[in-house]
Amino acid sequence: MADPPVLSAMAVPDRGRPVLADGAVQAESDFTTFWSLNFALGQSDWAAVGGFDEAYVGYGGEDTDFGQRLGRVGGRLVWTGGATALHQWHETQSPPVGHLADIVRNANLFAQRWGWWPMEGWLEGFRAQGLAQQDGPGGRWRVAAEQMTPESS
Repeated sequence: MADPPVLSAMAVPDRGRPVLADGAVQAESDFTTFWSLNFALGQSDWAAVGGFDEAYVGYGGEDTDFGQRLGRVGGRLVWTGGATALHQWHETQSPPVGHLADIVRNANLFAQRWGWWPMEGWLEGFRAQGLAQQDGPGGRWRVAAEQMTPESS
């Protein structure tokens, strides 16, 4: 295992996230940027939000839902320089086909609650690959029939 300074030197900042000097803070008004990979929250704020909603099963949507609920209770997001998280590299896919059923299910749950679609890029990517489809414009997303498994129905 590498020492923290070695790991930090190898780190690549995430696109779309600010890179701030240690100790600097920057307010964020877009609650869709909430990402549970690295966050801190006081106990009273956690209680006000109600934690992560366990209705989201598997992968996708739970962070976006949490961010929206945080905004609804008057919470705020602040980027903090020096609050670094290192995420172990692993192969990824975009869209993440291995999570197709979870993402479709959770996107429908989210849209029912919030009135807009999360993960639109992934959903459109699934559509382009013939893996998912919508029941008409703005309708529910469904895993394509040939992709159906007992878990996704």
